[in-house]
Amino acid sequence: MSRYYRIVVTDPSNGNVLVPNWQNAPGFSWVPPDPNLSTWTSLYSGGVVTNALANNPNAQQIEFDIVVVSADLPYANPWVRVWGVGLAEIQQASQLNKMQIEVYGGFSAGLPLNDASQSGLLCRGLVLQAFGNWIGTAQSIDIFIVAGGSSPSSNQTTGNPSSQSTTPVPTTNEAPANIVYQAKQGQPMLQAIVQCLQNAFPQYSIVGAVDQGLVWNKSVTTGYHSTLRTFAQYIRQASLSIIGGYAPNRTDYGGVGITLFDNTFTISDQTTTLGQKTISFIDLIGQPSWVGPGLIQVTTTMRAGISVNDVVLLQASPLTTVYDQQGGGTNTSFVPEPQLGGTYAQFKSSNQFTGSAWQVLSVRSVGNFRDPNPLSWVTAYDLKVADNTNTQTSGAESFPVLYQAPSS
Repeated sequence: MSRYYRIVVTDPSNGNVLVPNWQNAPGFSWVPPDPNLSTWTSLYSGGVVTNALANNPNAQQIEFDIVVVSADLPYANPWVRVWGVGLAEIQQASQLNKMQIEVYGGFSAGLPLNDASQSGLLCRGLVLQAFGNWIGTAQSIDIFIVAGGSSPSSNQTTGNPSSQSTTPVPTTNEAPANIVYQAKQGQPMLQAIVQCLQNAFPQYSIVGAVDQGLVWNKSVTTGYHSTLRTFAQYIRQASLSIIGGYAPNRTDYGGVGITLFDNTFTISDQTTTLGQKTISFIDLIGQPSWVGPGLIQVTTTMRAGISVNDVVLLQASPLTTVYDQQGGGTNTSFVPEPQLGGTYAQFKSSNQFTGSAWQVLSVRSVGNFRDPNPLSWVTAYDLKVADNTNTQTSGAESFPVLYQAPSS
C-alpha cells in the first residue's frame, strides 16, 4: 500500500502537536512542536514520503472529502474520519475543537507509477467540530474542518495582535468577523479588497491580480460582512456589474473570486493566468468528461500542487523512456497508438481533450485509505476552457504578493 496521508492537529496557542498514545500514554498528548510529528499518518515514525520503506502497512484506516473552491460558491466543509482510535481518544474528541489541522495526501514512493513529488497539502484550517463514535467493535473520530475565514492567531478577526493565550474562532453568524469594505469612486477595486482583507485577517497573506479596468464607479460605499462567504459573494456580484453592466454575460467575464488556501488569500478574476501545469496521461482515472458548456471534469490519482485559478494542459498519451543508442542516454517520447480494430479503438489509448488550456475552478480530493477501488483515492478537478482572447498570461509560477502576513 503506497497511498499516503498525514494529519497534523496542533494547539494554536502554543504550537504543540496532539499525538495519540505518546510514550504509551492513552489518549492525546500535547507534544512540543516537531516537524517530524504527526497526529495520524500512513508512514512509520520519522518516515518521509520519498522513502518506499517508510510505508506502514498497519496504518489506521481514514476517509475524507476535501473541497477547495472560491469562497463565494456553496460547498460542504471538509470532513475527515479516522478509524481504529482508542476509547481515551474518543473521550477527548471534543478537545480537538478549535484546534488547527493540516491534511496531506497523495502517494508515497513504491509502485512504479507513483510520483511522491505530487503529494502535499490538501487542506489547512480549524477543527469546527470533532466527535467520537463507538458502534459495536468500530471506533472512530469524525472531524469537520472550516478551511478559511478565521485568523490563525487572534481571537477575533479584527486585527487584534496575536498572543499565546488567544484561540482562533471560525467566523460564523454567531461569531462574526469584522469585515468592513470601503471603496471610493475611481479607486481600483483590487486595492479596496486588499485593504479590507488585510484589516480583518492580518495573519493571512494576500496574492492576486484582476482586470485593470476594474475600478469602483459608484459613490463612496461602506459595507459590513459577518462571514468571508457573504463578502466574497458581494465582491463577485459587484465586479460583474462593473465590467458587464446591468445584465453581465458570465461566459465573457466571470467576476472576481476570492480563494483561501494554505493561509493565503488569492484574488483573481481569471484574466491573468499563471504558467501552465501538465496533468500526465498516466495520472488520469478514465477519460475527462463534459459537465457543462465549456466545462469538463478530470479525475486523477490523488495529488496536490494544482490549485484553483491554475491553468493546466492535459497530456495526449502516455510517455515511455527508451535507450538512445546513438547518444548513449535515454530519450522520452510518446507511445504510438496501437493498431486496434474497431471504429473507436483510438479513444482507448489517448486523451481526447488535448490542444486546449484549461483553468481550474474547483479541486476535490476524496479518500478511503483501505478501499482497493482506484476511485477511492482520487482528486477531481472542474475545469473551464481558458479564454485566450481576454486573458493575459504572466508566465510566472505564482500571483504577485499584495500583502505579506507578518508571521509568514
